[in-house]
Formats: sequence, structure tokens, C-alpha cells
Amino acid sequence: MRPSRSWYCARWPADTRTSGTATEIGPATRLSSWSAAKSVVSLLTGQAIEAGKLREEDRLVDILPQLKTGGAYDAITVRNLLDMTSGVDVPENHNEYYPLTGTARMYLTRDLPGFTRDHRGVRYQPGSKGTYRSIDTELLGQVLAKVEGQPLANLLTRNIWAPMGAQDSAAWNLDHDGGNEKACCCINATARDYAKLGQLVLNDGQFHGRHIIPQSWIKRIATPAPHKVDG
Repeated sequence: MRPSRSWYCARWPADTRTSGTATEIGPATRLSSWSAAKSVVSLLTGQAIEAGKLREEDRLVDILPQLKTGGAYDAITVRNLLDMTSGVDVPENHNEYYPLTGTARMYLTRDLPGFTRDHRGVRYQPGSKGTYRSIDTELLGQVLAKVEGQPLANLLTRNIWAPMGAQDSAAWNLDHDGGNEKACCCINATARDYAKLGQLVLNDGQFHGRHIIPQSWIKRIATPAPHKVDG
């Protein structure tokens, strides 16, 4: 059964964009989340851990064995991805003059699983320091989709959008039509529903007395990570 449009999170092709000038933006305008999507992926991860489908100490390559290298990369854990301490060598590049390197290239790719397979070098031992990297959330999104057996947009609809009483439909951009969500960015939703999401976290994960996000997870994400993330 197709969910009610009032809280449905669609899966959008990569070339779909919100548009309009400032004078056209209103209550029904979907606005891009950009990296705020990383926090949404964290909330979905907390739910999966609470449900016993995932553990912070689980290794990335045990869930996605196609990424095994036999080297330092194989030590990366879910906790490393959450805390951005994986060390994966995909620099956080957003320079318009170098669009084919680092995060910029990942944003433009039409094959996210292929991109992650092609970028398995590490700059330091996983867990030893923190570095802001969108690749960490991208990998975490792939882990979630695997352990849940659902695309991220479906998880967002079922686990957060509907339970928190979202007012409008949302969308999540994909690498290609029918492909994979850009987990590190690119949720598109109205300002009112972003506010509802923020209020959900402020309320310790509760909506109308029901814990949508485990309270233990709210405490977890409010606690500084062992390694400060640069930048």
C-alpha cells in the first residue's frame, strides 16, 4: 500500500532539483537538507541498533563483504563511520574548479556503490583520529540499507516521517533513477517538517509520548566523540 502523500518520502533521480527564486519559496517548497541528512542517517542508525539489527562495533566489511581489502580499511566499524574516524581517503572537496575529486566526485557519480569500491584507501588507522568526511555517512547509508533490506527513503518514511507526523511529502536524491540514495546529503523537505524533525530530537526522541528515536541514542549523539572532527 502506498503511504499517504502527507508523509511519503519519494526516491528522486539524481538530476531532480528543487528550484525557484527567493520570491517563489513558500511553506510548500521542498528545500535541500545538504549535510543535515547526515544527522537523519544517524537517527536511522540509532533505531537499527535499538532493534538489534546493527551494533556500533560491527565491521563495515562484515556487512558489505564486497569492500574487503585485506588491509587497514577492513578494520572500519560502524562506530568509526558515526564518529567520522574511518580515515577513508576521500577528501571533503567542494571546489567548483576541481569537480572530479573527493566528495565533489562522489556527489556527481551515478554509481555510489562503485565509487565506494574504488575508494578504499585510508590515510590513518581507523579510529585513531577524526576528520570530517561525507564518505563516512555514505558508507553508513549503504550499511543501513543492507541490514534493513530497505532503501533509505523507505526507512525514513516508515521510521521517522510518518511517526513524527510530518505534514508534507519529502524526497531523497539518488545517484541514478532507481539507484541509491545520496546518504550524505540531498533530502528535500519543507521548512515546517525540518522543524518537526528538530523538535523531535529536542524532545528526547519523543512525539506525543512515544519514543520514535531511542532516548539512549539521543544521549549518544549529544555526547562529544572521543576524537574531535577537524574543520
